[in-house]
Amino acid sequence: MQITSALSILHRVSGLFLFIGFLILLWWLIYCIHNYGYSASEILCITSFIVEIREDMIFSIFKHTFGKSILIIWSYSLFYHMLAGVRHLIWDAGLGFKMKQVYLSGWSAVITSLVMWALVWVSLLS
Repeated sequence: MQITSALSILHRVSGLFLFIGFLILLWWLIYCIHNYGYSASEILCITSFIVEIREDMIFSIFKHTFGKSILIIWSYSLFYHMLAGVRHLIWDAGLGFKMKQVYLSGWSAVITSLVMWALVWVSLLS
């Protein structure tokens, strides 16, 4: 498989993960509003809300390995999809179509997204 094919597939898969992740996030916010009676603006602004739901069953899913895996995959998908999107914007401008540039931009998107992802998780876990 060529790198261009692999990166194209990865771009589509990361978009799917982002979509599913945002659906889960939306479901969770609706669940919280329904169970705790907060408005959406209060959820985004009041830190006591986070403290209150910290022991909630839905929130506790993300304390376990499966939940953490979901967050890790979702966060990498966010970074890769963003950088691959920038790569496509550059292509839309008519630039970067020579094979050397295609490979360089592809590997740059992969490596930069890994570095960004690692920096975020190192800062979150420390």
